[in-house]
Amino acid sequence: MTPGGTTAYVTAMDGTLLPVDVATDTAGTPIDLGTGLTAVALPAPSTTAWVVSGTAGTLITVDLATGTPGTPSHVGRLPTALAITPDGTTAYVVDSEGGTLVPVDLATRTPGTPIPVGTDPVSVAITPDGTTAYVADVTTGEVAVVDLSTRTVETSVILGQTAFPTSVAVAPDGTTAYVAEQGTGRLASIVTATNVPGPLVSAGTGPSGVAVSPDRTAV
Repeated sequence: MTPGGTTAYVTAMDGTLLPVDVATDTAGTPIDLGTGLTAVALPAPSTTAWVVSGTAGTLITVDLATGTPGTPSHVGRLPTALAITPDGTTAYVVDSEGGTLVPVDLATRTPGTPIPVGTDPVSVAITPDGTTAYVADVTTGEVAVVDLSTRTVETSVILGQTAFPTSVAVAPDGTTAYVAEQGTGRLASIVTATNVPGPLVSAGTGPSGVAVSPDRTAV
């Protein structure tokens, strides 16, 4: 979603990035990037989208004004998700096959040393103050808490192997991380001040994604 909330961008495994006008629900012209795409992020403010290709193992920049892709950066064997720090300087890319979180300097598009975060990480979210990343591991049922100043795992929050956590999001006020448990059909919560699990809420059958509204009135 663009910072102003006017346009959503959807990634597709056929290698296209599709802009959608939120007000009219109208799809625009697809941007062909040539490889199977798994995630996209748009830092604010920015006219650039950062797109992950799981097929090619790369991070690709896209000029949204022209639809022109930049030079890809190799970020892992099977990158599946990414999050960008609030100051827009660094992207953290989840490499599921490598079990790591890969920092990328966005100014130079240079990957840093991968951070080991688990067995099969699939999703990442960063707190609004940019100090901590939460990484969900679908195989172990844990959420790794990564200190971004030291780029090390501070602790892991255990949800359970049957949880099958597939997505994580942090509330705009930074107090809570929410995790979709596909295996149990529940929405888990983590109190970020203590990294202790909070209440569980039924979320239907096999939830695979989670997002928090800007005013935090809905998840």
